Amino acid sequence: MLPVHPTLHQTPVLISGPEIARIEELMGRLDMRLETISDNVGDASTIKMVRSVMVKGIESLVSESIIAAVSEGIDERVLDSLEATYPGMNWKNRTGVMLERMVRHGKRRAEEMREVAITMDDLGIGGAMSTATAARQQQVADLNLLDAFNDDPPQDYRILSRAILKARKALEP
Repeated sequence: MLPVHPTLHQTPVLISGPEIARIEELMGRLDMRLETISDNVGDASTIKMVRSVMVKGIESLVSESIIAAVSEGIDERVLDSLEATYPGMNWKNRTGVMLERMVRHGKRRAEEMREVAITMDDLGIGGAMSTATAARQQQVADLNLLDAFNDDPPQDYRILSRAILKARKALEP
């Protein structure tokens, strides 16, 4: 439910299912932080997937918006406006972190969001946002920008936005 780095094996893990006691005992020996949800198979995964609709969806919306804003030279105004509307979010920093995560983990996140879309459909909610999020995450992943940054992309939204724009332009016929 949280980034694995820097807490590594201490990152909280949600678990559910009929063998909870056995899993708690085994994983507890590894000094892992577990949160038991229920003895129903899938409850922990459902929580993770529903949360991902919001987390990865916001990243995708932010990427679309900020890449366009950087392209047009209006990023300061857009981010200042977002900060006024949603104070305390630290949009300039958070936007860089979101883009960095997409560059670094976009392929895995796109795969996850395709599964989330199926789950949303199965729940009767519909997975339109999850499907769109998967597509945006995949678009960024397909640019293979990790190579351009020697596997260490910066958390600077302008640098990442410009790299995404440049890579997309290079793909145009």
